[in-house]
Amino acid sequence: MPFKSQDNNPNSFTVKTDATHFELEQDITPYKEYAAQSRQAHWDNRMSQNKTHWKPFATIPDIVAIEILTKYGLNIHDPEFGHDTAGKKKLVGIIKSDYAYLLLT
Repeated sequence: MPFKSQDNNPNSFTVKTDATHFELEQDITPYKEYAAQSRQAHWDNRMSQNKTHWKPFATIPDIVAIEILTKYGLNIHDPEFGHDTAGKKKLVGIIKSDYAYLLLT
């Protein structure tokens, strides 16, 4: 029987399982739309010279975080990941090459 990974999050992923395997599914359209809006807002802000000090990099849905963990061995949800300079640099390259549609700026 399928279930959502988070009960109160309509954008969470769906887990489907049976006796022999499991499958994860997630519609990442809302994340892609948010990223596109953010890129446009960043561009508009840049053109108006209203600069901010903090700039978000990307929006990463859970299903993509799981795929990055599976393919590249990077656990971006690990509390220590923020201190891993090499891992963060690798993540930036992965997002830019494989998931550019999730970039916010």
